[in-house]
Parts: sequence; C-alpha cells; structure tokens
Amino acid sequence: MSRVIYDKEQEKYFSQDEDGNLKELLRVTQLLAKHGLSVNYDDVPEHIMESARIFGDIHHAWLDKFFKGLASEEDLPDITKEGLKTLKTFGISPFISEQRVHNDFLAGTVDLIGLKDDDPVIVDFKFTYNFNYHSVMWQTNVYRVLARTSLGIEIKRLYCLWYNKPKGEFELKELPLLDDILVYELFAAELDGEVFIEEQNTAIAKIERELAIDKEFAKFYEAERYVNQLKTNIELIKDELVKEMLAHGLKTYETKHFKITLVGESTTSKVDFKKVVETELKDKKIDLEKYTTTSTRKAHLKIYPKEEKVWL
Repeated sequence: MSRVIYDKEQEKYFSQDEDGNLKELLRVTQLLAKHGLSVNYDDVPEHIMESARIFGDIHHAWLDKFFKGLASEEDLPDITKEGLKTLKTFGISPFISEQRVHNDFLAGTVDLIGLKDDDPVIVDFKFTYNFNYHSVMWQTNVYRVLARTSLGIEIKRLYCLWYNKPKGEFELKELPLLDDILVYELFAAELDGEVFIEEQNTAIAKIERELAIDKEFAKFYEAERYVNQLKTNIELIKDELVKEMLAHGLKTYETKHFKITLVGESTTSKVDFKKVVETELKDKKIDLEKYTTTSTRKAHLKIYPKEEKVWL
C-alpha cells in the first residue's frame, strides 16, 4: 500500500507509491466543508479565529509530546494536564497519537487512538468556543472508516475531548457510530461530483437557524469581555504612567502616535439641585451651602493623536 505524506506548510496530504510518485489527497475537513457537514466560521473575526487556532495548537502539541514520551506530565501546562486528567477519569489510555488515516482519495489525522476496556477508541481534541456536535460526529466517523481501511483497526467508540472555555474545564463527549453505508454514500457523492444529501440535514439546518441568535450573543459577549479586558489594561497603564509622571515632575509625554498631558489633582464642588427642589424650594428657603458636596478628582491623563484631538 502507498504511504501518506503530510506537507504541513501547504496543509496538504499526498500518497506516495513504490516508484515515488505523489498524488494529492483530499483532506477530511475539506470533504466535510464541501458537503455542508462542518461549521462555517467565515463570519467570525480573523483575530478571534487566529487566537483560537494558536490556543488549540499549543495544547494539541503538548498532548502529542506527552503521548509520544517526549514530555513528562510535570512539563505540561495546567490546562493540558486537566485534559489528560479527564481522559484518565474516563479510563482512556493512549495508544497512537497523531495518526494518519486514509483511502485512495482522502486523508486526515486522528488526534488520538486510545484504549478503553481494551477496545480501540478515537478521541478528537477540540478547543472551539462552542461544541459543534454534528460536525464532530461526522469527522470522527469518517476517521473511523479510514482507520479500518488504512490501519486494519476496528474502532469501537468515538469521543471528543472538548475544552469548554466559558467553564474553563474539559468535557469528554461520546459520539454515535453512524451506519457505514452513510459514510460510504458521502464518499461516493464526492467521487461522482455530487452533493451529499443527508436526511438529517434539513432538521439540523432548522435547528442551527434557531440557534443563530445564541451564537451571535456568544460572539458579542466574547467581544465584550475582550474589550473590557483592554479597558482594564489601559487603566492600569494610565495609573502607572500618572505615578511616573508625578514622581519625575513631567507635564507632557509623547509616544510615536500620542501626546499625553498630565492634568493635576483638583477639587470641585457641586450643588445637589435635586435635593434643593425636593426640600428647600417647597418652603422657598434656599441654603445652597447645605447641599454643596466636595469631591477630589484624582490626577488623570488626556491622550489624543498628534494629528487630530481625540479625548480619551
């Protein structure tokens, strides 16, 4: 049988025959996307996608190193350790990590083939914000069929080790074994240049439309948390800069794009007119001093671009 080569830079799989000839293979993720069986992330901002990719790649790499004996458990980041702990809790031990599986036109990489009660199982690692059940179900079932074809291994169970970011913990999700006929119908549709039609797709599309509002809110609150964190960081920077400027007697400070002016501490007084209206005016007796409050405004910064004044 020909062997499979993965070109990481091009993100492409190739089969190589005995004469060294290469043939490009379709990726499993490409197959699922073409036939509407995976999640479309086109509407997710690129910086969020990139952050999620980096986060996932880091912990994928650490798990792979551990399973291959290239790192000890003590070497692992805390999050990765929790993932490993979850697998142990459910009685799953590693067998093969980052294993290529394929047939004559399709290839993919299984994150982990493990053993549970001496039975081979597939575990896919996901670090997405939402757990996309339908997509992961299809991906792991395609891997299962390819593992039988290329490795001669009969997978008994399918799992996804998903990092639930809002909760900050891992969850192990078991996925159903689809009828092999469904998977082979998907393969046949691809080879025939047709679109695979799954009976469940209509119902799932309806559910996904109904859940769209939930996804939008999730994206909004994720962005809001990001903005709030930026605001917190900026306030910390401002406080430190005020202290430094006061300590060194600086009135202004310039960065590449901003001119920063230190406004000294000041005291202001104001009249509580609401109380005046509610009490004194009823009797037409006004004693403003009685309702004057004094507050101290701490030193702060005015920051604006050099080209255009924009107060922060």
